[in-house]
Amino acid sequence: MNVPIVHVIVVDFPICSLAKVDTMATDSLDFEALRANFTYLYLKRIEPERNIRRFYYIGWHPMLYGMAVIRIFGRIGGQHQMMTPAIFSSLDEAWPLIRQTIRTRLRHGYVVASLPKFELPQPGL
Repeated sequence: MNVPIVHVIVVDFPICSLAKVDTMATDSLDFEALRANFTYLYLKRIEPERNIRRFYYIGWHPMLYGMAVIRIFGRIGGQHQMMTPAIFSSLDEAWPLIRQTIRTRLRHGYVVASLPKFELPQPGL
């Protein structure tokens, strides 16, 4: 029985100098500073009294045909969904979508949070 070998690389992305922010209003977020070195943003919304534990991840990642905006959301510790990647040729073209998505999530009660380390699988040799 052939079992594929998978190598794992641990990746720790910086969160655009906003990792220390616990709560953030829509008006106080500096989108131009965020845009300068944007890789991803991880937002969460926790309301224990209403049993709400949600997250929203938006990132700028390489894809087969260029760069894409990746959006993943769901319940913290539970199932999640990924929206179809939106492919763009540059961050300048993608920025209106990224900015509007972040504004919408902040209006809905999400706050900026730091993303824990995650493992990125590498194909075996």
